[in-house]
Formats: sequence, structure tokens, C-alpha cells
Amino acid sequence: MTPNSKAGKLFGISGDTDSSHASRLIVRDADLDIKSADFSNTDLPYTESKTEVAIDRVTAKANPRTFERVPAGAKFKLNMVLNIFEGENENALKATLKQAIALLHDDYLGGHGSRGYGQVKIELDKEDGDDRLYNS
Repeated sequence: MTPNSKAGKLFGISGDTDSSHASRLIVRDADLDIKSADFSNTDLPYTESKTEVAIDRVTAKANPRTFERVPAGAKFKLNMVLNIFEGENENALKATLKQAIALLHDDYLGGHGSRGYGQVKIELDKEDGDDRLYNS
């Protein structure tokens, strides 16, 4: 990643060079909205267990494993802050952030995405008067 690339400008560049800078995007912890999904039949508070079986391709031995996950449909309240400094192209940074979110919708977070895990949808709220982006 180079300092002048879209990703470099938004997510920052590490190193000991004059062109290194911190990320312009701050992503805060996401709080679970406990009213967003049915948690009444979950194994643990707000999570469910799913057992899957991996088959060893050489020995054909079954290897069961259990995953803990948030039920589908659960919503989180997420807060992101986009820092824009004097002389930076605000519209370009916002466009890059929106493009990154669109790409994330076509992918997944974490592992086991081929099984449907980690699929997320981020909806941006309208910008308020002080030009901050909020999302949920």
C-alpha cells in the first residue's frame, strides 16, 4: 500500500517515513442490539452453538467441532469516526469508505465465510450537520 493510494489515505501507512500517517478512520466497539434477533433458544446468552464435522481426507476420520456464533439477523450499533484534516479531500475519503463498505458486503469478516459466517451489512445513517458519518 502506498501513501497516495485510496487505502493508504483512508487506513494509514505505518513506517518511519515522512509519508506515514495514522488511519483517518476510527472504528469503535459494536454494541449488540438485544432486541434485534430471537435469542430465546440460544445455548448461551446471545450466542448459539453449531456443531460441524470435518472429515480427514487421508484417514476419513470424523472430527466434530463446535462453533459459537451470533444468530443470523442480530444487529449491532457501530460508531465510526472519519477524521479529515485541513487540505485533505473530504469527498474522496468518504467515497473510499463507502466503497470499502460495499466491498465488505460482497465478502465476510473472520473465517469460514464459505459457510455463511461473517456476512455483514453496514447501513450508513444520514450525515448530520457537523459532517460526521454515523452507521448502525
